[in-house]
Amino acid sequence: MKTLEQTILLVSDDAALCAAARKELESPGSSRRVAAVSNVAAARDIVVHAAPTVILLEESAVDTGAGSNAEHNNHEHRMESIVSSLAEYAPVVVIAAASFERQLSALVATGLADFVARSASCLSMAIDLIEERLRLAAEES
Repeated sequence: MKTLEQTILLVSDDAALCAAARKELESPGSSRRVAAVSNVAAARDIVVHAAPTVILLEESAVDTGAGSNAEHNNHEHRMESIVSSLAEYAPVVVIAAASFERQLSALVATGLADFVARSASCLSMAIDLIEERLRLAAEES
């Protein structure tokens, strides 16, 4: 039985995070491909043409500009909208400030997304969630 290629799309403007994630997710001889982009617009271009198996969205890739409370609330709504639109193509694992967890809870509850609050161990937790999503996708195919 041929193993299907699984693609992980990393969406982050944090080069160190992308390098660390790529190191954890890629291995010689595996059927995994890791693609990385630094912003949501580039991610949308990719998912429309070639839907990945799973998407890792890191908050830094979302244009923040949040200064006032009104701007912060708009940013939280924007994050939910972005995650929802990307989840039409593949499950999304989100790394963001803990304040986003409540706004994304409906997407998490439906299984369209997973949420990891930014912390020292957030990448490790996100990798575990990505591994689980890849395993489930392989079982479904």
